[in-house]
Amino acid sequence: LLEYDVEVTGGPTPPTVETLVETSANLGLLEPGFVYAWRVRTRSGDETSGWSQSREFAVRTIPPSGVSVEAVGCTSIALTWADLSGYEDGYRVYRDDLLVAELPPGAGRFEDSGLPEQVNVRFDVVSHRNTIESDAVTVTATTASCSPLLAPIGNREVDEGEDLVITVSATDPNNDPLSFSVPDPPAFATLVDHQDGTGTLSLS
Repeated sequence: LLEYDVEVTGGPTPPTVETLVETSANLGLLEPGFVYAWRVRTRSGDETSGWSQSREFAVRTIPPSGVSVEAVGCTSIALTWADLSGYEDGYRVYRDDLLVAELPPGAGRFEDSGLPEQVNVRFDVVSHRNTIESDAVTVTATTASCSPLLAPIGNREVDEGEDLVITVSATDPNNDPLSFSVPDPPAFATLVDHQDGTGTLSLS
């Protein structure tokens, strides 16, 4: 009867040797964050072969789940995710392959600020233990424009001899104060700034 001794080393537990008659082995649950090695030898009666070459493999922590990304204002991007691992030493966030955050275990949010406006960036989020990182979850986002946004006015018509009053409004991504003005307005145009992000343009 030909049997096989399978030795597994590495991780926080002592080496184990299991004797099998099959040519495959289920190693069960191994603690993540470690590099393991395995080797095998044959046994037939009183004769035992030498050990095979040792082969290594790493058990990774579970990657973050449900990673979402949102532009916050025009210079910041917020990422959120769910922590599923339970074994991680923490989380790492990479922006375009550059490490930008080391976060503690159980973290689920990171805000990257000070970015240029209207730029597209890629983020990779990983959990890690020891020197071993999980598979990365990749998301992309684009920062907004920092310029104020004027609400569309559209084309307007007025009959000859009548007045036209237009309400104008605008918003600012950073909530900065806004003001309206008309450089060198014609004599028939008057603009009133209400100091609340709205104004009235009168043509008479």
